[in-house]
Amino acid sequence: LPSRSQFITPVQGGGVAIYDLNTRTLLHKIDGWLETNVTALTSSPDEAILYVGLNIGKVLIIATATGEILDSHQIDYVDSGILSSNEAIRSMVASSDGSKIAIAFERSVSVWNITDWSLNRKAVNDWHDFLKVVFTTDNDSVIAATAYEVYQLNLQSGEFEITYSLPSHATLVALA
Repeated sequence: LPSRSQFITPVQGGGVAIYDLNTRTLLHKIDGWLETNVTALTSSPDEAILYVGLNIGKVLIIATATGEILDSHQIDYVDSGILSSNEAIRSMVASSDGSKIAIAFERSVSVWNITDWSLNRKAVNDWHDFLKVVFTTDNDSVIAATAYEVYQLNLQSGEFEITYSLPSHATLVALA
């Protein structure tokens, strides 16, 4: 988690473990969805909630203090115009104000309003797989990266455009 006092990691067999880094102890082990694997993790800005992305397109909402699964949402995504609800979540991040969550699938990025899980914006890329999403500091846009391009999804206008293309010999390895 951002405060660095807790560490969260996926565990084999489908689940997550939350450790206290100060005491070096296991706080919670949350499992029970053994049919699937964790593919992405993010937390609310206050670190009270952990969002766990699964390889079946589902997001689990977990209270970090208790390890209790509070809710879950199946996230539908669009890839080349085809709606699906069984794709792995590649990356996800909560906005700094805690109002939205951005989720990257293989070929699409979607932004959801956390209060009611309504779709805010969605964009599709037919060329390369998305690897990472982050919000801009003002929460007005989402930056989404493939291995070769960086895109910006403007949440006000819905515009989705390439903002940077890497040289042909380069590959993006990190986005922060």
